[in-house]
Amino acid sequence: MRSLEDLRNAVISAQSRAYVDEAIGAYNNGAYRSAIIALWIAVVADIIDKIRAMAEQGEGAAIVQRDALAAAIKNGDIPALQRLEGLLLEEAEKLQLFGKRECGELTRLKEDRNLCAHPAFVAEEKLFSPSPELVRLHMQTAVDNLLSHGPVVGKRAIELFGTEISGHSFPSDDVKLKTYLWESYVQRGSDSFLQNFIKVLAKITLSADVELSLRWRHVRSLKALYELRPGDVEAQLREFLRGRQLRFNEDELLRFTSGLLYVPCVPFLLEESVRHRIEALLRGRPIRDLLAGEELFVELPPEPFKGYLLERLPEAISSSNSSILGKTGPPDLQLFGELLKEFRRAGSFQYCAAVASWFTAMSPVLSAEHISEILETVKVNDQAHGSLLTARELQRLKWATAKHPGAIGLFDAYDDWDRERIFPAGDAG
Repeated sequence: MRSLEDLRNAVISAQSRAYVDEAIGAYNNGAYRSAIIALWIAVVADIIDKIRAMAEQGEGAAIVQRDALAAAIKNGDIPALQRLEGLLLEEAEKLQLFGKRECGELTRLKEDRNLCAHPAFVAEEKLFSPSPELVRLHMQTAVDNLLSHGPVVGKRAIELFGTEISGHSFPSDDVKLKTYLWESYVQRGSDSFLQNFIKVLAKITLSADVELSLRWRHVRSLKALYELRPGDVEAQLREFLRGRQLRFNEDELLRFTSGLLYVPCVPFLLEESVRHRIEALLRGRPIRDLLAGEELFVELPPEPFKGYLLERLPEAISSSNSSILGKTGPPDLQLFGELLKEFRRAGSFQYCAAVASWFTAMSPVLSAEHISEILETVKVNDQAHGSLLTARELQRLKWATAKHPGAIGLFDAYDDWDRERIFPAGDAG
């Protein structure tokens, strides 16, 4: 069981923390009934505070509760206030401040508070005397289930995320995305909210009505959430996929393969028959569907699926220019070594140029070392250095990497080599 100091520091609201301080003070002085009463006050005050915050965000059900409370306070309607307090936990559950299990645990706190506050309601020999262990258990329950979470929860929070993920300000860097999700949603939301959040994200990754780039943002969000709360994400995705994965039609399976499959826990949740279907899909689906439709080479799937896809890399290079990629980012840097092999053994001018176009598509993630390897490979393949098409693609790569440290110098040195190859210094001409 955690220390009282740790529990106290986990409480987000300053007002709720003040009531928790009262509960801890009473506990330390052996006044266990008073500690439970102060803790229940902290729970009630925290729920009301969250309801008011959600009402300000436009949550309809929270507005109803806020206005009813305000009217009862204004009119001094004590019976109405008592009724509102009596139903407060149920209303908080409806607002997804916590789930059914958490509501049950907080209900036990409420029942014990009633025994502490109304001793005349029980026989003298049954006077309630809570143990210190029970008080600490109630404290941990209250903090973990409610007091350590912020007010941005429920349907309104999911709607807010739906707006933010479509905007230009949505983080493109995965580290920043993890920070954003933690501060805006995970840290401030209840366990119930997080469970619903994961399911909503998963559902959108399979939607045919959502464009690829937006679907991939949802996949990235799930990957970031997995790093933050791996157990929660795995549990919810296991439940989400349990009956669904065996019913995927082929298009749904393709969207799954280019989406949820990238969340680290998902490959381990697959039925064997689904694994076989994905293998057949990656090996047999028209290559353009994997490129233009889903951009599967932008980020390679986990093994063994990556291997099935890489078997078709020559076909992907030959069938279409890499310019069809780019909605979700440059091709995966893991491809570089495979592309370099294709470049080295290319047997035609056209294929060399096609491979070079993939290097250009990868330009945002290429380093000077990568560029050096490309140019050295050009020198040893006459289908590359003898091709006007490849020369044009190398020029595009040069300007695409012009701001990369050391890149321009490498291209200048290559141009000197190429001129010397065509016009040797000792040539009388």
